[in-house]
Amino acid sequence: MLCNQDELCKTPEYLLDQDIFSKTQYSGFAERILPMQVRTLNNTLRLGKMPRLKENKTANGSESYTLINMTSELRKGIWSELPAGRKIDRYRRNIQKVYIDRLAYIMTT
Repeated sequence: MLCNQDELCKTPEYLLDQDIFSKTQYSGFAERILPMQVRTLNNTLRLGKMPRLKENKTANGSESYTLINMTSELRKGIWSELPAGRKIDRYRRNIQKVYIDRLAYIMTT
């Protein structure tokens, strides 16, 4: 699995210790997490990675991890609240916006 659902597609609760934040900064919790989300998602959807995944399918056949597998898993992880009807928190909205921005970039590049 290329998209590590726990690291990219879920709110990083372990990084959001309010006790530490309240002692070190006044605000900006989401803004501190956003660059990590952007970097990880952009790395996952790098332009050079996609052709390699397509070549992997050609080289290894049905046993390979394909571009379709990666994008399907990523989409399910990014939008996991929708089928479950769960509330979308600020961190999840941020990663969803980054995902849409990255797809727009890929389509216009």
